Amino acid sequence: MNKVSRIAYRKVNKYDVIDFDYLSPIKFSQSENTSERPRLNLILPKLNKKYVFGGISTALKLFNTLASDMKMDKRIIITDVPLNKELESEYPDFSFNDTDKDMISEKSVSVCAADPLWRKNSKLPIKSNDIFIATSWRTKFVFEDLIKAQTKFFNKHNDMIYLIQDYEPGFFNWSSESMLVDSTYKTKDTVAVFNSTQLKDYFTLNRYEFDAQIAFDPVLNESMKTTLSQESKRDSGNRQNIILLYGRPFTDRNCFSLAVASLNNFIERYSPDKSWKFISVGTKHRNIELSNGFKLSSLGKLSLDNYAKILLNSRVGLSLMSSPHPSYPPLEMSTAGMQTVTNTFICKNLDNFNQNIISVERTTFNNIADALQVAVTRSESAKRDNLVDNSAYFLGDSQFDKVTTFIKDWFKL
Repeated sequence: MNKVSRIAYRKVNKYDVIDFDYLSPIKFSQSENTSERPRLNLILPKLNKKYVFGGISTALKLFNTLASDMKMDKRIIITDVPLNKELESEYPDFSFNDTDKDMISEKSVSVCAADPLWRKNSKLPIKSNDIFIATSWRTKFVFEDLIKAQTKFFNKHNDMIYLIQDYEPGFFNWSSESMLVDSTYKTKDTVAVFNSTQLKDYFTLNRYEFDAQIAFDPVLNESMKTTLSQESKRDSGNRQNIILLYGRPFTDRNCFSLAVASLNNFIERYSPDKSWKFISVGTKHRNIELSNGFKLSSLGKLSLDNYAKILLNSRVGLSLMSSPHPSYPPLEMSTAGMQTVTNTFICKNLDNFNQNIISVERTTFNNIADALQVAVTRSESAKRDNLVDNSAYFLGDSQFDKVTTFIKDWFKL
């Protein structure tokens, strides 16, 4: 069978060769770095700031908190892309190193890239007192041989910390990938750190077991907290007639199609005043014509400062998430004083998060439209200074205190 015939055969049979090079395992070498100071290693797929949404931001915050509290050196390993000039300019205080060499740097963070191309012929140096934090299924999967390598080199090993920020098999159809993700939750020598109590409850419900586990709950980003506080005091006037959608059409779990169809249903059933505007933030997409001459205008990803300001200016929020994790936008929207429509999900119900949340139990077009109408009615007297600023989520200074204490005790640091 010639090449053309093979390609045709695959297409007819709905099959093509799947490239799993991005999951090739990292190989290890014994480091020549003789420092006895313990080192915390954060494994990230990417670090460029354009990729730093809530998940990577939280991972960096946890990493810095643990390393500071436990007086550890810091190294970041990037698994998906090589180092580049843009990255180096974005983090001038970091030291960017050849991955094969275990450099001792006076700078606060050492960064290297164990990307797929590098992995073919190279090894990552490790020490006996290295502790690693995996931050997603892919970063956990490619470090499968870590424990075996540490044991071989040093006759001891440290458990791997697995920061679990969502149920990642849900990112895929039931498939090869979803099975591979599931496999990362079934490895030994793992300490699971869950981003939210609801997510931890979901894993418990599904009978996943780890050597140890602990959860922390989300808190408001410090920069957003400052902007919300300052802007609300500067102007406590009424908000604008804006329904703000957290719109990420290329991220299935954010249910963009369901959200847009529900907005149309809301418009057709409740005939909102023409003064109402529909705005999407999150990921840039084309503007979308809605029913009755309305339009969904996309602003894409905003700076945290501009994002906080539009939350203060908007009356109603819509943020869906097909996941056990609460997700950040409905927490942020409601804390900023917006009447916020979101959905429940098995172990997740945000009704009690604060008085501004409206959780839809059965997510249909009609039910979401009805919830939006409730939100619009409630929002009629909303002002910019209606912050929920007395909650643990808003204050949030001790988010990782329990995690730090737990990790110190577990690793005897």
